[in-house]
Amino acid sequence: MGAIASAALAAAMEATAELAQIANRYKADFFTTFTNYPWNVAAVASGTYSDSDGEINHPGIIGYNSSTSANSGARVLFSGSPIIIRGGESSTAIIKTAATLSTITRRLFFCDTFDHVAPVDGVYCEIVDGTIVGKTANNSTRSTTATSFLLSANTFYRLNVTLNSDATLATFTLYADNSDTILWQDTLANNIPKTRTTGHGDIVTSSGTSAIALGAIDYLYVTLDSGRII
Repeated sequence: MGAIASAALAAAMEATAELAQIANRYKADFFTTFTNYPWNVAAVASGTYSDSDGEINHPGIIGYNSSTSANSGARVLFSGSPIIIRGGESSTAIIKTAATLSTITRRLFFCDTFDHVAPVDGVYCEIVDGTIVGKTANNSTRSTTATSFLLSANTFYRLNVTLNSDATLATFTLYADNSDTILWQDTLANNIPKTRTTGHGDIVTSSGTSAIALGAIDYLYVTLDSGRII
């Protein structure tokens, strides 16, 4: 094969790899509750959700609310469990906490739950009563980061989870709103579910029986593995 043909083949292979990466990246800015492919917006139990007014640096927001039923709320999730984690996945979310943090449980990123019950399989951030930790779950065997961080009420944050190339390490990072200032970071190497299926998104519920605001979602971005050829 000549030099020109070799260069052309290399360029074609590089372009194919780039297209595969692009094809496996998804984002939503939540300008509406109706069309946020590939995420579906839905109520949990008898909770509610609604479009909220945008704020500075935060166009497109969906607010969550509970009802008087325990464990009610709302979610923005993939349908089913379409993902097998293999390495290289990452995801970013911009969220707003509620004015009152008690009774609220929130789970973000790779998880297969659809209500208040903890995921069977996943790599996710969990926020309970305002305290955030990173978690992994493999067939209901779970690990939790050694450190945590107490969030402030009624505040925007940016969160990220990243899997290394062979999915042997998950890194969880919390940033101050609209900033690269790291407020908290920790890692987990155990119970990453590499042979089981999971989903992706954001789910928020309240264990209480008072109807309260549960916070909001402003933005979701996910990069899945690019191993497939397109």
